[in-house]
Amino acid sequence: WPNYWLCVFDEVHHVLKQHPYRIIAHSIKEWNEQNQERSIQTIGLSASLTYAFGPKEVQSALRSLCYDLSITKMISPTQEELISGGYIPNDGNIETMQKPWQIPDGVVPEYERKPHLVHQTFIERIHNKSITPFALKVYKVVRAIENEIENECKARAETFESPLGNKKLNSWEDYAHRMKNDAVIGSPMQILFQFLEVWYVALRIVVQSWEEEQQLVWLWLIFHDGLHKHGWYSPRLEDW
Repeated sequence: WPNYWLCVFDEVHHVLKQHPYRIIAHSIKEWNEQNQERSIQTIGLSASLTYAFGPKEVQSALRSLCYDLSITKMISPTQEELISGGYIPNDGNIETMQKPWQIPDGVVPEYERKPHLVHQTFIERIHNKSITPFALKVYKVVRAIENEIENECKARAETFESPLGNKKLNSWEDYAHRMKNDAVIGSPMQILFQFLEVWYVALRIVVQSWEEEQQLVWLWLIFHDGLHKHGWYSPRLEDW
């Protein structure tokens, strides 16, 4: 840090747990404690300071944020400053837009939704058996396709490792896409990976939407022939 005098954190509310922002913040904090004459100034910017709900939880989250960043002052823009910047206040007459679809029962409650934990939350809901029936069906189909691929790989003395443990959700379909391109054109393995790629996307939509987007998943599968039941390579989709 000897070459820096200022560090700006955009979207500072991400300073949580093992997020890289928090690791950097603690590194600066340690540097400043050992180099008080050459300390680094920290500025954090955010339009939404915390994921917390409730007055006590918000206050606790802000205290932790200030501690991690060694922040001593918090400033919010005045209404005049917001207006001069292009913001047009509505005098409290804010219209709440309703979703054009009915939210399924049993989805992840909004107060439990932490974007940086979306993957972990889904895996925990599988283990706890609190996952919605629709999400469970999608997950079971994905696992069925993976099992068929694993069996094919064993017969060929090859290996297959499911990417579902990867927290980067779009890496799932990226992996299947690469494997599809590497397979022999028209071979059973290419067909399997093509099918798996479609279902990885469906599962990603389920996970990213906190299990809400059932209609979107249906449309995706229909448009990409994901519900095809014929052929030896298809998983069992009788319940769909």
